[in-house]
Amino acid sequence: MPKVAYTDSKIFAATANVAWRPVKDLLIEPEVSYTDWDAADRDQWAGVFRFERGF
Repeated sequence: MPKVAYTDSKIFAATANVAWRPVKDLLIEPEVSYTDWDAADRDQWAGVFRFERGF
């Protein structure tokens, strides 16, 4: 589910992920995030993979 935010101090942030269940009781969920600090003229990308298995 994508999430987006923008603040008065000119910070823009967005995050998106996808939940995938290829087989029963297994969740694979990649996520990517982007943040732009306009006042500091900087930005950042981050990502993570989540693997969850039920027994």
